[in-house]
Amino acid sequence: MSKRAWQPRANTILRLGARGQPVVWLQKRLEALGYDVEAVDGHYGYLTEDSVCVLQKTFGLPVDGVVGPQVLELLMDDEVIDGAHAGGVPQMDLWGGIIPAPNEGPPVGVNWESYQRLRGLFLQCCQLDISGELLLDVPADVYGPLAKQVELIPLITNLETDLYNADILHGLLRSRHSRRRFLTEVKRLAESRIYSGIAVDLHGIEMGYGRRLTVVIKNIWNMLQKYRKKLYLTLVPSEGPNPFPPHTDHSIWTKLAHRVILHPFGEYITGTPGPRVGWNSLHTLLPKISQQIPTWRLIVTLPLGGIAWVVGGGLREYIYYPYDELRTKAYEKRARLQSDAVEKVPYYDFREGGKRLRMWYENHDSLEVKLTWLSQQHIAGVILMPLGWEDGRIWQAGSIFQYSLRGSGI
Repeated sequence: MSKRAWQPRANTILRLGARGQPVVWLQKRLEALGYDVEAVDGHYGYLTEDSVCVLQKTFGLPVDGVVGPQVLELLMDDEVIDGAHAGGVPQMDLWGGIIPAPNEGPPVGVNWESYQRLRGLFLQCCQLDISGELLLDVPADVYGPLAKQVELIPLITNLETDLYNADILHGLLRSRHSRRRFLTEVKRLAESRIYSGIAVDLHGIEMGYGRRLTVVIKNIWNMLQKYRKKLYLTLVPSEGPNPFPPHTDHSIWTKLAHRVILHPFGEYITGTPGPRVGWNSLHTLLPKISQQIPTWRLIVTLPLGGIAWVVGGGLREYIYYPYDELRTKAYEKRARLQSDAVEKVPYYDFREGGKRLRMWYENHDSLEVKLTWLSQQHIAGVILMPLGWEDGRIWQAGSIFQYSLRGSGI
């Protein structure tokens, strides 16, 4: 009978001087990441300790040379191991977020040739209904064949345009019948061969509902484990030092999620009128989040297209624009292109209807600044969304794919 390969346990601790099969497992994982342990001999020597220290420093973990729960979690993640290149640092994957048009083909402006070089697509196609049903509308004849080229992840949400509908979420959580119907629909998604996982974007929870939400997420997690699928959970960070939403069990993000999607939704519509998820916002948010969730488990959403704010007068009006519409508006108003030196984004200023408007948007240069910095933080990936709203020039020459494992040709 063949001997079962050793696997880490919850109480496993390895340090200098340790010997045996656990150290062999550790050295093999380190070698797979590109670290030099000299020999896989089952002896936790100085070279193995040095490799562990470099690993800890690279991924933002406390550097002590001791292999504890955080290091083991990292080394047990196959995506980290498989995505490693020289130096043991995995490259950041590029994903796309897309809103499928009901009963139609791809959204207008979709550039499939470029999109097929992404790691995958998050399909914003599963709207939660007050009855607990999921309103599914994905044209299988369009998106089904894509599953052979990229990963497809359906996204379940209670987001409606600009606000999370708390009433719909609470209606689901109040009714046992609704929860059963909801989980039946989720099972259909889990069983589908075209999806490699499910993303859950449910927010707006109030006091008294947190435990029920936790149970629902655990049920989804258990279901996905059965079908060997991945769970992605969005996190809309709260203000203050604690990034997690109030009235929720933090373990659904820290323990259950395969990857956590950092979705700074509040940055889009709150605060001083300005660009969505600006440069300063990213620099503030990521260190705060990484204190609770390691960066290698984070995927950050970055918006495409533009947003026009009314500036001054105490008004808080805004409207989203696809890139082509934004440029048309700027041309009509003869607005001059300017650059925000602080937030690293271009914008147009003009007057309309007696109001002063400022239109921020993303182009190749502004995305490159964000992608370069994010790749240095060793995050798992970035989601560009919604696809079809972007300046098509960001895909030209393939320079954007220098940050992506899929686009690197590996």
